[in-house]
Amino acid sequence: MPPDSPPAQAPKPDSGTPIVGDAGRIDRHAVGINHRPPPETAYALHERERSFTAVYQQHVERIYRYHLARTGSVDDAQDLTAETFHAALESFAAFDPALGCAAAWLTGIAQHKLMDHFRRSRRFDSNAMIEDQPDRAASTEETGAKHMQMAQVSAALLRLPSARAEALSLHFFAGLSVSETAQVMRRSDEAVKKLIHRGLADLRRVLDLPPAAMTSMEVTE
Repeated sequence: MPPDSPPAQAPKPDSGTPIVGDAGRIDRHAVGINHRPPPETAYALHERERSFTAVYQQHVERIYRYHLARTGSVDDAQDLTAETFHAALESFAAFDPALGCAAAWLTGIAQHKLMDHFRRSRRFDSNAMIEDQPDRAASTEETGAKHMQMAQVSAALLRLPSARAEALSLHFFAGLSVSETAQVMRRSDEAVKKLIHRGLADLRRVLDLPPAAMTSMEVTE
């Protein structure tokens, strides 16, 4: 898949209109920017939209994977990803890359949206199954196996201590490094490494897998 294109599961806001429209421009109506800016701010707004479009295209898949891993629901993951980027757009003017990378900033917003979602739902569905869109390049058997594995991991994460599940989701599904995960979780790098290693051991036990089954999940510094 080209790196500048959102994944097939890329979310859309409630209105049914993508945040980023054709030619990579932000649909201002979809995100509530309906007024015409004063002439002196038009260029600054255009540059902000262009910068946010680049951030969206680069990070939308990682945010979607994070929400999918934590909720086990495609619909919830799409809604939460849209909510995350709506909130990110509203506060984008205050984002300072010198204080942290965009990936950690976005996953911090995603984390808050996820907490709000769990508070609203007030329950976890440990049997949630994933109804993803089929990959046209994959066979039916490959797609089914992929969905089953993801559903099993998602359900298993719901049975782990919350901090360990969060560390695993941020590191492996959102693709953050240990230090970026530590920044989002407000813990030390060493504390996050312990959470990840213990979380992997928990996953093996919950999924009843041999230790060698998860050797591909390596911790990235």
